[in-house]
Amino acid sequence: MAHTITGIDLGTWSVKFTVLEVGFRHTRVVSTYEERVVVDERPFAERQREALRQGVTRLPGGGTVYFALPGEMLTLRVLDLPFADARKIEQVVGYEMEGQIIHELNDVILDHRVLSARGQVAVGDEGCRALVVAARIEDVREFLTAMAADGVEPHSLYVAPLLYRPRIPAVVVEGEPLPCRVVADIGHRRTNLCFVVGDEAVFGRTLHHGGEDLTRALQQASNGAWSWEQSELGKAQMGFLASPSRPAATNVEVRVDAILRPAIQPFLRDLRQTVSSFATRDKAPIEEILLAGGGARLANLAGFLEEELGVAVRPLLAPPESREGPDGMPLEVAVAAPEADRFVLADAIASTGVRGHKELDLRRGEFQYRASFSVVRQRASHLIVLAAALIACVGIHATITLRRLSAEQKVLKTQFQTAAKELFGETRMEAADVSAALRRSLKDEMVPLPKATAFDLLDSISTKIPAADKVQINIDDLDIRPKKTTIKGTIDSAAAVDEIVAKLKEIECFEEISKGPITEVAGGAKQFSLTIAAKCP
Repeated sequence: MAHTITGIDLGTWSVKFTVLEVGFRHTRVVSTYEERVVVDERPFAERQREALRQGVTRLPGGGTVYFALPGEMLTLRVLDLPFADARKIEQVVGYEMEGQIIHELNDVILDHRVLSARGQVAVGDEGCRALVVAARIEDVREFLTAMAADGVEPHSLYVAPLLYRPRIPAVVVEGEPLPCRVVADIGHRRTNLCFVVGDEAVFGRTLHHGGEDLTRALQQASNGAWSWEQSELGKAQMGFLASPSRPAATNVEVRVDAILRPAIQPFLRDLRQTVSSFATRDKAPIEEILLAGGGARLANLAGFLEEELGVAVRPLLAPPESREGPDGMPLEVAVAAPEADRFVLADAIASTGVRGHKELDLRRGEFQYRASFSVVRQRASHLIVLAAALIACVGIHATITLRRLSAEQKVLKTQFQTAAKELFGETRMEAADVSAALRRSLKDEMVPLPKATAFDLLDSISTKIPAADKVQINIDDLDIRPKKTTIKGTIDSAAAVDEIVAKLKEIECFEEISKGPITEVAGGAKQFSLTIAAKCP
């Protein structure tokens, strides 16, 4: 059964929605739309939530919603650790972050992910790099409370600057360091930078600059003649930045370039510092910068940034290709295609929710998502019918299987009675009785093998008797019988008899050794006798 997943981008210009339908073998885009954040005297948060509520009313029922927290609510750090054990990393991440954040550790919520693209700064082969995100618990609680009041219960709270991916997979050259591609999503008030090494996001940052800076510059340059809406329209229609490869061609372009160039300098300064810092720290060369977002539509922005930064800059999404019809006239291009670059973050949020891969998610701990059963209640009648059908199918299958097994049991019982009669002459024997009889015929009725033979005991006695250079002994009679062994002979001293007894007690089969009387014979020798109780043979 297909269900819908929605990614919501809480932008400052508009709130954007990407709705995907996810089935067993397919995922398709149902719709993408946005609700404009109106411009008036009310606080921005109130106006943004109003746009969110309007957009939520257009969502299909029973879907799952995903959000990404903006960069200004987050702290991102990359930790170099001397070990790669997951349990150790979990234990030390908090302590490592404590010295790098301004809040108390008990006041923040953390999540981390071990990076596979380690770069050249990790220590040793056993080390790793961990990407860690932190946010104030109170900020997350207030965010979730506000979303619940607007009728939204997000399944996850991703990290917005880390969700972007280039559309083209990385080209890996053996022996060469993985290049880094930077996705720059230029919005109205903020710009998200996502650093992607190979195909993995390894760092992110949010710059507090965007298209609003350029709109304000145009309005100020008009000396109050343009309203805010007129300034936005002027930026969209006439906005331009000159570069050596594309100089200003008209007086209007010269004038607009002179207005916008100073306004974009704070953005350019922060972008240059961030890119340079990452390239120096991670030893990963910046291959290209990919532009997305509404602010990236400024005419010749890519050429201007490329000239200023010395790095290739191009759009993240290629513009739609113009095609000619049968009459030679250009075909009309779908309106949605040029708008796609403004929905990059909403698309990324929804796609991440569909994939279900491990991503940094601050909906954890006390904020863990708890599924709502409203969808189940809405489809209760369908589920009841399906459950009844399933029970009926199980009952029919069980009945058929039981009948088949009963028939097989009768056949096996007849065969069993026939075989039992041939072997034991009885027709009514239980299976346990037959098994016991078979085991008895093979094992219990056989003559048991002795634990040790008489020869084994003779060998053991010979081994334990002291050597001739230590004790002078002559064995006159050695009689080994079942459970009893007797030894008679002469020896040079009575003390040597005790020594022999001690040695013979080491033989495993011997249990008790009794000494007979010791008498003296001709030549000073001592005559002795030993009676040994044995367990074998």
